Amino acid sequence: MNHYATLIRERWMAMAPASYAEISDKEQFFAGLGETMLTAVHQLTHQLTPTPASEDYLEQVGRLTMAKKQAEEIALSEVPWPAVEVTSDEAREEWESTRPQESGLAEWMQSLDRPLMEHELQELAAAWILPVEFLQGMSESTSPMTYLDSHSAEISMSQQLRYSRDLQNH
Repeated sequence: MNHYATLIRERWMAMAPASYAEISDKEQFFAGLGETMLTAVHQLTHQLTPTPASEDYLEQVGRLTMAKKQAEEIALSEVPWPAVEVTSDEAREEWESTRPQESGLAEWMQSLDRPLMEHELQELAAAWILPVEFLQGMSESTSPMTYLDSHSAEISMSQQLRYSRDLQNH
C-alpha cells in the first residue's frame, strides 16, 4: 500500500469504525483507493503546473510543491468517504449538552403566579416523561429546585427515557 492508502485507511478507521470493520479485504480495498488517488494526484499535478518562461530552481520547487499539495487536496475530496459514525457515548454527550434542563423547568414553575392547570400538567408529563403527581408536587413546592434535587432518581429515569425517545425519533 502507498502512503495515500495508509492515510485513507487511518481516516476511514477514525471516521467510521463500524463501516471499516465490515470491509472484507481491507488491504485490497485501501490499496485500490491509494492507487486511484496516486494516479489522480499525478494527473492533477501536471494540470496545475504550467511551465513559466524562466524560473530558478527554488521557484520551480515551490511551484511543483504547491501544485502537488493542491492536487492532493482535490484528490482527497474525491475519495468515497463513509458517513461519520458517532459512538453511543458521543451521542449521549451531545444530547446532554443540547437537551432542555430540569433547572429551567424548576425556574419556570417558581416564576408562575398561579397553579398549573390539569392539561398543562399532562403536557409537561408527556414532554418530560415524568408522572403528573411528580410535576404537581414540584409546582406546589415552595422551592421547585429543592424538590428536583431531592428526587434525583426520578429525574435520572426521566432523562434516560427522554434520551431513548429522542433516539427513536431521529
